Amino acid sequence: DFQESIGTGLFLALSSIDHSCRPNANVVFKGRSVEVRALESIPAQALENTRITYFSSLYNTTERRKILKEQFYFTCNCRFCVDDCPSLAPTLSCSGCCALVVISDPTCQQCHVSLSESRLKDYFSWSDRTETLLSQENCPTSDILSAFKSGLSLCSETDNLMIKIAEETQKRSLATGDMDQYVMATQTLLVAHRLFYPPNSIILWNSLALLSKALFSLEKIEEGRKVFGEALNILKLTYGEEHFLHKYMLSYVL
Repeated sequence: DFQESIGTGLFLALSSIDHSCRPNANVVFKGRSVEVRALESIPAQALENTRITYFSSLYNTTERRKILKEQFYFTCNCRFCVDDCPSLAPTLSCSGCCALVVISDPTCQQCHVSLSESRLKDYFSWSDRTETLLSQENCPTSDILSAFKSGLSLCSETDNLMIKIAEETQKRSLATGDMDQYVMATQTLLVAHRLFYPPNSIILWNSLALLSKALFSLEKIEEGRKVFGEALNILKLTYGEEHFLHKYMLSYVL
C-alpha cells in the first residue's frame, strides 16, 4: 500500500501493454489485483493505444534507450525518444537575460550573449568532480552535499548531472535526517519531474507527498499544505477515492 515491494505478481493482460517514456496511463496495485488508470483521454481501441512506463527513474534519451534495449530488448521510438525530450543537456543560465544556454552551443538564442570562458571552466571542473564522486562507492556525504550546493549556483535543475547529484543528496539527506537538505534536493528534482512525467503521474505524487511530509517536519505548514494538496489531488485521480492510500492521506487533513 505504501509503494513497497512485498512480492512478485504475473498479470498477463498488463504485460501486453507497451511502454512509452511519456505514458498515458498509471499502473495501480490494489492488494493482489492491478488496475490501469488513464492519465489523459486515450483514442479508440484503448488497449492498443495505452502506454505505461517500464521504469520510474529520470534518464536522458540515450540512457533510457540503453536500459530498455538491455532489459526489454527493444529500441524505444516513443515521442519523447524521437524528439529527445527532455534533453537534460548540460546548461547554464545566460548572464544577459537568464535564459538557459546549452553548453554545446554557448551563445544565447535570445540575447546572443555568449557564456564566458570562466563560467564554462567552472562548470567542467564541477562536472568532472561530481562524476568522480558519484562513481565512488563510499563517497563521504559531506562531499556529495558540497557538490550539490555548487551545482545549484552553476547549472539548471534540468542538467542531467545535476539531477543525479540531487537524487544522491536526497537519499543521503533522508538517511541522516537532514530535512533542510532533503527539501532542497527534492524541490530541485521536481523541476525536472514536472518536465518528464505526466501531470498526474504516480511518481510525481510520490515526490510531492514526501516533500510535504518533510516541510511539515520543518514546521513550514503553509508551504507543506500547498504541496500536500497537489499530491492529494493526483492520488484521487490515480488511485481513486476508495483506495487505502487516498483515505490515509485524507486523514491528515480531517
